[in-house]
Amino acid sequence: MMTTVSITHPQLVAALVKPPQAIIDTLSVFTVDLWHGATGVSGEAGELLEALMFPPEGGIDRVNLREELGDLFFYVEQIVQRSGVHIKWDAADEIARNATISPDQILPVGAAIAIHASQVLDTVKKAAIYNKELDLELLTNQISALAASMLTLCYMFGLQRQECLNSNILKLSKRYAALSYSDQAAQDRADKAQPEEGVIPARKPFKGEEDTRAHTPGVTEAHVPNAETQAAIQEVRDGDLPRHGTVENLMRDLNGEDLQD
Repeated sequence: MMTTVSITHPQLVAALVKPPQAIIDTLSVFTVDLWHGATGVSGEAGELLEALMFPPEGGIDRVNLREELGDLFFYVEQIVQRSGVHIKWDAADEIARNATISPDQILPVGAAIAIHASQVLDTVKKAAIYNKELDLELLTNQISALAASMLTLCYMFGLQRQECLNSNILKLSKRYAALSYSDQAAQDRADKAQPEEGVIPARKPFKGEEDTRAHTPGVTEAHVPNAETQAAIQEVRDGDLPRHGTVENLMRDLNGEDLQD
């Protein structure tokens, strides 16, 4: 006979949330470090999406966009260093260079960045909170998909990855004297007292359907991908994924890895 359990949702949550002390007792230096990086990835991706969704009156601020991308690259690098995952930047760049560049793709790309970042956090959370073995293959593919979306956004606004990294170096070098971390320096944010000025002016990124990549100094023209990569990218654009099935499998295929069933 089926019975109905009389319990409220707050009672359910109170009963099932893992006790904080139990989490602390099972954390390791590795999982804490990785959790820190994944939290940073997810948070910075949200700030990046916010900059795209709620721009100032003059249009999307490319200085702010570059700063947010630089912050996101920082935490991506932390995860790469700590976990040992490897991003194949050439494959990510291939996808980014061949992405559709138009005003109506700004928010979808921003949303994709936020989604991939949340997937990274979820994978790390399972290792840190549930004591599940870290799925390095899954994490690698999630980070790779995130990287491709980030580079796509860079191309949309005429930014280069190295430019974002240099901006991040400049900002954090001001924030942390002698490149030494402290909680106080993180709270004081000395770089905000001497903000970077006008290297890239705030402006609207598009005029009609114009592709900004072709008119941005220092950004090379899109190159033609090989036939296999071109076919894989086209499958994603067409929404037809009989062979890959998922974005993760697409990235595996581009990286020359075996596909999951």
